[in-house]
Amino acid sequence: MFFAAFRRGVQIPTAVRAFRAGKPAHGGTSETENLRTMLFKSDHSSAGMHIYHKLNFALIGLGPAALVLSPSALNYPVDIALGIIIPLHSHIGGNDVITDYAHKITKAKAFENSLRIGLFGVTVVTFVGLLKLNLQGPGVTETLKSFWRSKKADK
Repeated sequence: MFFAAFRRGVQIPTAVRAFRAGKPAHGGTSETENLRTMLFKSDHSSAGMHIYHKLNFALIGLGPAALVLSPSALNYPVDIALGIIIPLHSHIGGNDVITDYAHKITKAKAFENSLRIGLFGVTVVTFVGLLKLNLQGPGVTETLKSFWRSKKADK
């Protein structure tokens, strides 16, 4: 039956609709909307959640590696990676918290949007602070290790 349709010249549609009937499979949104979604609603996109889960695995591996490699020069790339991954992971997770709990305070979209813009600002400040700590200071790992070191007695 299927092959008979080809012999009669029936054309099969070239573009198939996505799982949700309201969204086309290809080219449904512009790149600016995708960038806006990734920055301010990263938990609403499948790519954002995919990145979030990959960042989980990276943090699980880089955390212990940073502590083991800490006094050596091999820790520098790990500190730089942590300085990038920690703010990204926190940003996507923070967007998820805003999605889950902002509507319980008020249903106003302006409130949710202001929280997302504030979170973006916090993410940028965190990224710049960790970058400065890694490039001009002792690094993320040595800073965290210094919390558990005993203070030297002043003589």
